[in-house]
Amino acid sequence: MKDKIKVILVDDHAVVRAGFRMLLSTMADIDVIAEADRGETACQSYLEQQRM
Repeated sequence: MKDKIKVILVDDHAVVRAGFRMLLSTMADIDVIAEADRGETACQSYLEQQRM
């Protein structure tokens, strides 16, 4: 089985992130692993995911 593509959604509008999450949830090979409202938070989420 192929590994899923891991995505961190980053946008300052929660509604936009929710829309993209809903759209991406229909894709079997994509996994949204985190969301962030700014770049700094996204970088922190990325580093946390790397430790797992």
